Amino acid sequence: MRREFRSRGVAALLIAAATVFTLSLSDADAAPRCKANGASCQKDNSCCGGQCIRPISNRKHVTGVCGVANGQLCSADSQCASGHCVEGTCCNTACTGSCLECSSGTCGPKAAGEWCDDGLFCTAVDACDGAGACKGTGSKCPLAEQPEDCSICDEATDSCSQFEGLTCGLANGQACQASLQCNSNFCVDGVCCDTDCSDYCQACTQAKTGWSDGTCAPVTANTDPDNECDEGPCLTGLCNGATDGYNGCGAVERGTDPRDDCPDGPCVTGFCDGAGGCGVLSDTTTCNDGVACSQTDHCDGMGSCVSGTSNGCPTVGTGGTSQCSCNESTDTCTFEGLPCGQ
Repeated sequence: MRREFRSRGVAALLIAAATVFTLSLSDADAAPRCKANGASCQKDNSCCGGQCIRPISNRKHVTGVCGVANGQLCSADSQCASGHCVEGTCCNTACTGSCLECSSGTCGPKAAGEWCDDGLFCTAVDACDGAGACKGTGSKCPLAEQPEDCSICDEATDSCSQFEGLTCGLANGQACQASLQCNSNFCVDGVCCDTDCSDYCQACTQAKTGWSDGTCAPVTANTDPDNECDEGPCLTGLCNGATDGYNGCGAVERGTDPRDDCPDGPCVTGFCDGAGGCGVLSDTTTCNDGVACSQTDHCDGMGSCVSGTSNGCPTVGTGGTSQCSCNESTDTCTFEGLPCGQ
């Protein structure tokens, strides 16, 4: 009996201890937790942050909001009782807008004349009006790199245009009708171009050159889309794919004459010169003009044979002081219209 009584006592003690432990856990769970910022409160110690912000009132136990007071430092909206952290300070409103600022926790307008951005492309100068609004004045057009004709501003497209509606400020490669539209000031082949692209066999479109639109480049070899190249002796009548040679136009290879363009003669080569013409001999080359009485004949450098300083005719008069003239057409020597001996 004594042993049974002792066992029952131990069991009772264990049950009592378990009950006390369970009740202590229930009490802990039932204990009130602190309130987060933004929650309603009546006491500072009920807020996790330890501060209950109350409105000014003569009533007791007036309800407040947990959080940091306006004008105090913050790093997030959730820290402030107002729910608004503006530039590191709790503020009474979100205080958005380029002409509003939060001072000592209260949002108000910036001073008149302070810089702001009204969000419009066309206004040239933006400034606060002192009442919280940003006002723009003046026109931004024309832009610095644009001609004076580009004076009309289009807010819908953020661009300047001239009075006929031609848009200005176009980049290279964009379609254009006039040079004033282009930032480069060159409208070539219907697109804005990087240069004036005015030499023979130059163009500014991919269709003509194979280069990207807006880049001036030689026209594709053996084409002539703008009919720039002349046809003639030793000329191909097509572009050569470069900007050298005969103004970029093709020339027959030097020393050849596949179409028999070049004449034969004492002062010509009888072949093309590679520059779009027939070859000629230098003016130091001797030749024979076919006139018997002419002497020291030489080429003139342009393909013709001319007589030299000595004509091969005798002199007449006392002491032989007068030179007879050589008649090219008759191969005779004359002096004052009369034949002179040879």
